[in-house]
Amino acid sequence: MNNNMIKMLALILSLLFIRLSNAQCFGEIRDADGNFIVTATPQEQVPKTQVETVVSTAPVATATYTFSYELYNPKILADGSSVYSVKHLYQFCTTIPGGGCSPQIWLQSSLDSIVCKPTALLSFTLSPSSGEKHPRPAGAEGDGKSTYNMVAKVMEGGTPKKGMTVTFKVDVKANSGGHDHHDTNRPKGALSVTTASTDANGEVKLTFTSPEFAGTHTVTATCTTCKPTALTKEHEFDVKVPDLVALPADVGYTLRGQTTTHKSNHYFTPRARVTLLDYIKHMAELGWSPVGINDASLKWGGRFDIWHNWGSSHDEHRTGEEVDISFLVGTNASKISRAYDMFCVAKNIDNPTTILWHDIPPKEGGKYPLHFHLRLDGRYSIGLSSGKVAKCSKDSEKKKKSK
Repeated sequence: MNNNMIKMLALILSLLFIRLSNAQCFGEIRDADGNFIVTATPQEQVPKTQVETVVSTAPVATATYTFSYELYNPKILADGSSVYSVKHLYQFCTTIPGGGCSPQIWLQSSLDSIVCKPTALLSFTLSPSSGEKHPRPAGAEGDGKSTYNMVAKVMEGGTPKKGMTVTFKVDVKANSGGHDHHDTNRPKGALSVTTASTDANGEVKLTFTSPEFAGTHTVTATCTTCKPTALTKEHEFDVKVPDLVALPADVGYTLRGQTTTHKSNHYFTPRARVTLLDYIKHMAELGWSPVGINDASLKWGGRFDIWHNWGSSHDEHRTGEEVDISFLVGTNASKISRAYDMFCVAKNIDNPTTILWHDIPPKEGGKYPLHFHLRLDGRYSIGLSSGKVAKCSKDSEKKKKSK
């Protein structure tokens, strides 16, 4: 072996030692350039005879040079580093007449050891933005909102990881939110982004916008470019009108309107429930008993699709502040008229309420079955003092005015 070959060999060995001594591993070993070499956890025996091509022009210009290395005898240090013994085999293959090649050992050497430092794992989180509260259904915002802000974040140790690709999708839990029915047509809400790259803070910000229907939703975020494998996080939250309470059974009224697709249909705000119970007491004074309590709101509010098709629905009944009073039990035409007079003409009840009397039967062109529709929050009041009933109407009166 001439001096030039020896110098070149020394250079290759020194470069090899630098590359291997700079290797870092945590479930994998990479060279100093970050190229993947071999998969292994520090506790496992590393697979043998991993081969990498060595680019060289000597000692034989027409030869292909390779080296293989064997890592063995792993030892785990207190800081989590792994120490492996290393053996190397350098060989080249020269072309022979008729094709093929003749492998020849060029040099076999050993290095004492290689230390693989654990690299920082990528961490991935998906969480609500600071101060976020669970959203309300669209159309039932009240004093809340129907949007929900979240942040997906990728970190490498304590350092934000910029430029990572993150995808998002949303789904809704079957039979949630007071809807005892489910199909693929159920609205799921909308996301402001479905694919984005993390910024300098390692973050992707997104906004969920609620559908009109209450329910439990799950946003799934996947960091598709996280290595060695993609990382996925889920965040579950409820779209609901908060703090609604049920109207319990009582001898003074009967609960009506429950169906197999909406089994719980008598939920109210605490204030609206108190107001309704006061009305029931006054109705009982007129001999109207038991009072038929038909649809109010579903357990979590939101749009109430009567025909369980995510379409046709009550116009209101979304926030626990409206209820329908049935005329089919406990009353007659005289009692109904007297109640309307007490609440809407004499105005001798102090509860802030609006009453719509649907008094035209459907067979005569009415839009609804005969009933009282009570708005128990008084939001349609026109300024009468003491919170008294401020607005009442009959379908028949509105029909006359329209002629």
